[in-house]
Amino acid sequence: MPDSAVRESGDRVRSAVKNLGYKWPDRHITVNLAPADIRKSGPVYDLPLLLAVLASSGQMEEPPADAAFLGASDPAELATHCMEDIDKEFIKKVQKGDIIVAEKNFGCGSSREHAPIAIKAAGVSCVIAETFARIFYRNAINIGLPILECPAASAAIQAGDKVKVDFDTGIITDETTGETFKAQPFPPFIQNIIKAGGLMKSIEK
Repeated sequence: MPDSAVRESGDRVRSAVKNLGYKWPDRHITVNLAPADIRKSGPVYDLPLLLAVLASSGQMEEPPADAAFLGASDPAELATHCMEDIDKEFIKKVQKGDIIVAEKNFGCGSSREHAPIAIKAAGVSCVIAETFARIFYRNAINIGLPILECPAASAAIQAGDKVKVDFDTGIITDETTGETFKAQPFPPFIQNIIKAGGLMKSIEK
C-alpha cells in the first residue's frame, strides 16, 4: 500500500494542473504504480504523474524544453536554482538578509522541501506573502525558513524597499515608506523551531 503522501498526490497534481493554466481532464484517470510488491512513499511521483496527465489528455506532446527536474539535495546547489523560472538573475542579485515579498499562494506546486531550502540557502531571511501554499508553509517551518502571511504588506511593499520584521509581535515595518503592517505571529513553539534552524534541529536540542 502507498503511504499518505502518495495517496494525496492526486490532490497536489490536480491543483498543479489548474495553477499551470491547463484543464483537468473530465474523465476517470487510473494510475498503475507497478510493481505492487514495492512500497511507494513520498511525493516523488507528483512530477511524472503531472506530465502523464497532460500528455494523456493531449495538452502536451512532450515536456517543454525549459522543464527541469531537480534531483539535487545539497542546499548550496539548490540555491543556484532559486527562483530561476521567474527571474534567472535572482541568484546574482539576492543578498544575505534580503526578504521576498509575494502575492497569493506562494510556493504552489512545490511538494518537497527543496523550494524553501533553496530560498533559505540563497540568503533570504524571510518570506512575506498574501497567502502560502499549505505544503510550502509546513515545509518552510520544518526547515527553519521564517515566513509571514500579511495581505496588506504584500500589496504595499515594493521591490527595493528596506523592511524590518519583528517575529515576536508580527510587526512588519517598511522603513522606506514608514508604513507598518501587522501579521499574525507564530506561537512560541513554532518560533523556537524556526530559530533552531528547523524541526529536526529543534528536536536535537
